[in-house]
Amino acid sequence: MPAADDTLPFEAFGPPYDFPRFGAVPRVYMIASTPRSGSHFLGHLLFATGDLGCPLEYFRPDAFQQWGRFLRSSAPSEIVREIMARRTSPSGWFGFKVHWDQFRFMRSLSLAASAMPISRVIWIRRRDLLDQAISLLIARQTGAWISFQEERRAASYSAHRIRNTMRWLADSETQWRRFFRSAGLSPRVVLYEDLVGDPGVQVNALLTWFGLPPSQRKIASLTAKQATERNAAWKKRFLAENGPPRPVEVAA
Repeated sequence: MPAADDTLPFEAFGPPYDFPRFGAVPRVYMIASTPRSGSHFLGHLLFATGDLGCPLEYFRPDAFQQWGRFLRSSAPSEIVREIMARRTSPSGWFGFKVHWDQFRFMRSLSLAASAMPISRVIWIRRRDLLDQAISLLIARQTGAWISFQEERRAASYSAHRIRNTMRWLADSETQWRRFFRSAGLSPRVVLYEDLVGDPGVQVNALLTWFGLPPSQRKIASLTAKQATERNAAWKKRFLAENGPPRPVEVAA
């Protein structure tokens, strides 16, 4: 069940998301995520602070290939160096976000540890896996992955597909947890529900965690929550037919 989608507008490859060119080795952080966890929303919020780089999906296979074409290079290490030079904030932080399958692709590039010296990890999750699965199923069917995209196809309810999507999401979470344990990492967990409830509080807490002062800018994102009455209706129907799913374990 791949996580291919259109979350990067063309502008993501050009100047609107660039910082002044950074010539030193940046400090690197990763946003570990699953589809429809709010990672795109979080990435834009962190970009808006001006202090935490521009953490977009650089390692989605099709996006990485497009970066190669844009930069006229086929060498992964060269592409990564150039992305970091453009997308590292003056504070010295560079960030990127990846779903589990994208992280596996990143590791397949065999980048040297010195090329991607990951020092911090943010793990964005959702308390309500059913909400997340419904959101993912609708996005896959309609082709609308972020709020400014129009739906290209109709979406139809399927309890079977919702259950399969929940299982796939739970498996991705398990893979992340196993990786953190094997790598000895203690990620900072951000819950989607808390983030959309009060973005400013959550983002400033992250800035403090990074050793940076609270943002003096208005913290806003180019994207917005997409859930509609359709999401609520599908959830109500699923619960009536299947009962409540097992609660999500939120600890890392």
